[in-house]
Amino acid sequence: MNEQEFVRANGNAWKELESELKLFRKISEKQNIDKHRIDRFVSLYNKAANNLAYSRTYFGECATTNYLNRLVGQAHSFIYSSPESKVSANLRIFTTGFPKLLRKYFKEFIIATLIFTVAFAFSYIVTAISIDNALLFLPRQLLAGSRQEGQYDEFTASVGTYYASMIGTNNIRVSFMAFALGITLGIGTIYILAYNGLMLGALAGVYFHRGQSVFFWSLILPHGVSELFAIFVSGAAGLIIGYSLINPGKISRKDALITKGMDAVKLVIGCIPILVISALIEGFFTPLDLPYVYKYVFSLTMLCLLILYCALPGREREVQEPEKILEKLV
Repeated sequence: MNEQEFVRANGNAWKELESELKLFRKISEKQNIDKHRIDRFVSLYNKAANNLAYSRTYFGECATTNYLNRLVGQAHSFIYSSPESKVSANLRIFTTGFPKLLRKYFKEFIIATLIFTVAFAFSYIVTAISIDNALLFLPRQLLAGSRQEGQYDEFTASVGTYYASMIGTNNIRVSFMAFALGITLGIGTIYILAYNGLMLGALAGVYFHRGQSVFFWSLILPHGVSELFAIFVSGAAGLIIGYSLINPGKISRKDALITKGMDAVKLVIGCIPILVISALIEGFFTPLDLPYVYKYVFSLTMLCLLILYCALPGREREVQEPEKILEKLV
């Protein structure tokens, strides 16, 4: 029997084992799985293990052997692993579940980021041209109060910290609003993202107009990197809900909302530790009288850590489908 014939003869059993494994992983406890299904799963596992030994012996290192090695390894881990505690399950949501889910909805995350960024760029340019244009985007009392205290002519650390605190508190509220307003077909989410992008852009434009951009960003970025990330993720969650209502696919809007809504909620829950960390940074690091370069290095470090957190955890070598192996072998 050559490799092609071997795959054709056993491929259906491998595919069944893979499907059962994916299904079982979604069930929190093995006790909830029907005994007959477990027996069938073990039988398929034993067959795949024997097939792996055969493939190693007669075909050596090849696509089929590598596929079976991964499949058998994953099935073995499931069979002989101890039941996961609730603490471990909850912890896994943050360590691997959130990054994997964010990668799944990366397109929505990019769209939310772009909405905010375009609004930010627009108000920044308009305000940088003329500081009076800031009134188009910021509350008059905020600007008027600042002028009366001379804060626009001589920005001090206390003034900057005030703005940083204001923006930080606002961003936490914005994160949850961006998610909740997804129920408005995503229109409310888009509005929240754009509005807050306009506000931040206008403030940045004011500081630029007064020649204080370096100072401004040294106060905003240390905690702002993670806060803005949380806003973009929450915005993505809102867009997910909105799109599920606009285009539910082959299922009802109610079912689509429930299915996608669960993923959206998990994304928002995943933002909670990030917002907590942001608050700690804002409270204890942002006010420190440090050279600007230290705060910029810290901000860059935070950005790199967020990228690594989103890119690496939860990545497993995906099991190749038997049909794809056949396509390569035939």
